[in-house]
Amino acid sequence: MLLLALFWGLPAASANNDPFLDCSISQLQERSAEEGKLYFLLFTADFVMTCQWMEAETFADQGLRSYLEQSYIGLRVDISQAEGERLQQQYEVTQLPSVLVFSARGQLLGRHIGAIPAEELQSSLQAYDLPANRQSTQIKTEVAEADILPSPQPILQLSMPRLVPDVPATTAALSSTAYAPEAQAARQAYASYFTVQIGVFGSRANAETAKAQLAARCSVDIHIVKGLSNGSTLYRLYAGQFPERDAAIAQQRRLAGRYVEGFVKHIQL
Repeated sequence: MLLLALFWGLPAASANNDPFLDCSISQLQERSAEEGKLYFLLFTADFVMTCQWMEAETFADQGLRSYLEQSYIGLRVDISQAEGERLQQQYEVTQLPSVLVFSARGQLLGRHIGAIPAEELQSSLQAYDLPANRQSTQIKTEVAEADILPSPQPILQLSMPRLVPDVPATTAALSSTAYAPEAQAARQAYASYFTVQIGVFGSRANAETAKAQLAARCSVDIHIVKGLSNGSTLYRLYAGQFPERDAAIAQQRRLAGRYVEGFVKHIQL
């Protein structure tokens, strides 16, 4: 076993057929070339609601995980980290989440933007899983990522974002009587207002952590609203309070420029 580990010298995926490796991109590319598997990069960030959804729904799907275990290896690229930011610029990623698919030779085959359900993502990945894309030349570790051959005829298939519900469809609407004290100032200022919802959490601690991360990154006023929904407590993050919808839409666009997805919501008090 020791000799086998020394021979590979590369990290393995974690238990429960997790398709993501904990390694550098050069190690990922070397592993892909060694095994003759395609690889993909998931560009993500904890503060983006659709990234949270994709982690919880898409990559938790056992059917997709089983397929990826046989045919692909993957790497999470957190753009809030220095290396993730570098890769984001290198591959010109402008929206989150994004999935970039590569052949075993490091050729860019496809770019999928937005939250993608497991079945749809698996179908797209299967379309790339061809013998020609599994063939590789050995990628040496001293070769920089920028030197990996670009695809001469990239497919560049695009999958556009879709609206991800903030809570499951079976959950009842948030009760207007359940707002926390954070919303009382808005209650006094406006009979109703428009805002941009950018997240929903099941615990106050997670909501506070996300609020701090977003406030530091976006420099916007973010408040937490506590509510009851079908007997469960939820904490929603709202970015700003505006008397007019157009102002909230402008806020939504500013946030999108910082890779923070959300949608305009009308709050009636």
